[in-house]
Parts: sequence; structure tokens; C-alpha cells
Amino acid sequence: MHTNSSKILVVDDTAIQRIKARDVFSKTNYEVIECSSGEEAMGHLQKRDIDIVLLDVIMPGISGYEVCRRIREELQMKFLPVIMMSTLQGVKEYVQGMDAGATEFLHKPYNEEELLARVNSAIKIKRLTDRLDDAESILNSVGNLVEARDLDTGDHSRRLFNVCQVLGKELGLGDEEMEVLRRGCILHDIGKIGVPDYILLKRGPLTDKEWTVMQSHPTIGVNICNGLKSMKGTVDIIGCHHEKMNGSGYPYGLSGDEIPKLVRVFQVADVYDALKSERPYKKPFSTERIMETFIEEADKGWWDPEITSVLIGVLNTRPEALECEESFLMGSRFVSERGMAF
Repeated sequence: MHTNSSKILVVDDTAIQRIKARDVFSKTNYEVIECSSGEEAMGHLQKRDIDIVLLDVIMPGISGYEVCRRIREELQMKFLPVIMMSTLQGVKEYVQGMDAGATEFLHKPYNEEELLARVNSAIKIKRLTDRLDDAESILNSVGNLVEARDLDTGDHSRRLFNVCQVLGKELGLGDEEMEVLRRGCILHDIGKIGVPDYILLKRGPLTDKEWTVMQSHPTIGVNICNGLKSMKGTVDIIGCHHEKMNGSGYPYGLSGDEIPKLVRVFQVADVYDALKSERPYKKPFSTERIMETFIEEADKGWWDPEITSVLIGVLNTRPEALECEESFLMGSRFVSERGMAF
């Protein structure tokens, strides 16, 4: 009966309150699941798909605040609607609920029509969010598929993000900026899905015609991902990661601050990974040679000098921070002025 309906988890230690909530939704297509404690609710959330949680604040055992916090932090359910409900009327309780990650805070006794309206609205938003998550998951799968086409790639994206995290911390980047970089590490080469294997996997220099095709992959990637607003910053990385500070890069010939900062951070991480990793045509560079190469190429005007300086500072003081686990240390391919394809 409830197979295709939205599922509401009602968490309240008072039976009469659970019955009241069940009655509110009795004439709807929602499936109501009842829990009498925070511990029981956490168990349900780990086993079942839930669309919204109605959560009492004051309960024996773990409080509603703690349940909400665990939903966000332990279960990583960042977008699950959580409506906290309490007889407490103070601003302090409201603020505490919001700090714990509540979507809304509703005072008891509540108006039944208001509760139903809020639940309807929250579930509509969740459905839209789920669609975005599905779209991003598909893009991530395509990005991983592109990486898997190349036998030399290994865990390139994971190594990249490790370096981006180190640089981001040194540069004081926030969580949203790090999320853009994380997506960029996965999706930066998604446009290579439009590059034929005979070009992408070619050993040795590309012909002029082949190089023109290879240089189209950033714009192909932008066209794939441009429709999602959540990808706005990531699209910059996809489209601009082969630009150079002196304007000699592709596909747009951007220079200096025309290249977004997060792209410049990504570029330094990407080049570091290429120099550090083994390729069919080269051995891994030593730390000293990596620093020399970065200084030389930054002097040519290829990479952001400030971000390059940050990387060199890390290499001088704690190079181990840039390393991933052994299982991640397989190669990736690299495109440079030297005519090598990655």
C-alpha cells in the first residue's frame, strides 16, 4: 500500500503525540513510522529510506538535539528534512535546534494544517534535492568511467583531492570551496568522454590534428555539466584547468586573475601529481626536482606564484602530508608543453 509513498519518521517518547501525528497524515499517501526514542530512530534511519523526520526535543536517553546532530554528522544525511517539535517556547531552544541542523522548529501544541503544509513543502524540496544528487552521482560515475579508460590513471582524482585539501588548509579555504575542488578532482576531465581512444590512449606525441581534438575536452566537459547550478564553481575547473597565468593555455586563453582562484589551486595540485607519479615515459620526480620544476614553470608564467609558493613550503616542511595511501599511488597521465597526453 505504501510502496511509492513518502515515509515520515515520527520520533516521540509520548504515545499520544505519536498517535496525534499519525492522525494528521491518516488521509494522505504518507507512510508513518513511529519511534519512541532517539536510539530507535537512529536504527531506523540506518536501515530504511526516510523522507522526513518529525523529532521531539525532550526524550529519555539521547535528546532530539543529539539525534539531529547525529543525523547530520554520523549518518551524513545533510539534506534530510528534520522538523523539531517541542513544548519549549524560548529563543534559546530554537537556536539550539537550528545549530543541531534542524530544518524547522515547530512548537507544541501545533496546528495540524500548518504541520501538514510544512511537511508537504519539505518533501517537495527533498525530491528536488534528490534529483540533483542523482544527477551529480551520474556525472561522478561518468567522471570515474573516463578515468578508468586510462590504464595509467589509477586513483588520480583521490590523490588530487588530497593535495587540494593540504593547499586549501594553507590558503584558508572554506568548506564550500573545498567541495568545489572535490567535485573538480572527479569531473575535471569528464569531457574526455568525447575524445576517441586512439587519441586519448596514444603513446607518444600527438599530431596537430589529434592535439586539436584533445584540446576540445574542456569545452565538451563544460557543455555536459553546465546545466546544474550546484556545479557552477566546478564548471570553472572543468573548463579552465589547462589555462596558464600568462595566457598561453587553452581553450580560452585566459590570463592572471581571469583564471578563478580555485582553478589555480587545482592546477598546482594536478601538476604536482603528474610530476610525482610514475608514467610509461618517466620515473617519479624527486621532491627537489618537483620544486625546481615548479619554480621554473611559475617563472615562465604558467602557474599562480602564491599557490606555487604554498606548495613548495609544504614540500620543504612536511612533504608526507601530500602523500596518499599506497593503494592510491598508481600513475596518471599528464598533458604538458612536452606533448604528453593524460
